[in-house]
Amino acid sequence: MSEPKEVALEMKDHDFTVVELIQEMSVKTDLPIKNSPSLKMLYLEFDGADLSTVPSDEIQTVKKVDSGWTVDIHPPLIKDTVSESIEAARVGQEQWTKPGPYIQSDDPAIVQLAAKITQHSKNQLQAGMAIMHYVNHTVKPLLGVWGIRDALEVLKDKKGKCTDYSILTVALMRAAGIPCRLAVGYLVGEGALYYHEWDEMWDGHRWIGIDSVFGAEQFAACHVKLAEGSVDDVSKYASLDQDRVVAKVLFTKF
Repeated sequence: MSEPKEVALEMKDHDFTVVELIQEMSVKTDLPIKNSPSLKMLYLEFDGADLSTVPSDEIQTVKKVDSGWTVDIHPPLIKDTVSESIEAARVGQEQWTKPGPYIQSDDPAIVQLAAKITQHSKNQLQAGMAIMHYVNHTVKPLLGVWGIRDALEVLKDKKGKCTDYSILTVALMRAAGIPCRLAVGYLVGEGALYYHEWDEMWDGHRWIGIDSVFGAEQFAACHVKLAEGSVDDVSKYASLDQDRVVAKVLFTKF
């Protein structure tokens, strides 16, 4: 599991094999997109790929067309979120507040840290953003870490790739009582799509994206989600074949 190119190129150049892997897993786009973290809407068309299992939700809409599949990415605006208390917002989504493999949200160290991070939060949205900012400021990017590490390992090491950021984020969210799940797919860069992982938080009404690698409260439309759920769910995801898949940029809005 690797990291988007924009983050990778900011790393120390001690591990070229990982950077090469990022390039091998990437899918080229027909048009370059500059400043993709500022995207509010993105409309893509994929030829040569089967996206029949890719989820449609509040963040993106996937449709079958004659030439392939379209993905319309339109994240909800964070300013429009009406947040409730943690207790009220979690109703009906309790399954996403439980610990799981690699996600030790019931460990005393994780529970105590989540409580400390969110102690001044007035509602679930504020609590979720506080956790996202904590992970963004605390964990430092490090590409040369292979495999999946659990939340306690990441918390101890405070270094890692996008997978590590998302694992620690989801564990802290759940420890605070906030429904949260993992998401995997691609991040739109300048001329290509790069493998990436992030999280999604239930705000009481809908799922909103959380990317602790970048730390922006407004989730950008540069995220192309291909799978969601638990560690097992996202681990089953298969990357797109870069030799067959063509990604066309149909529309952008900043």
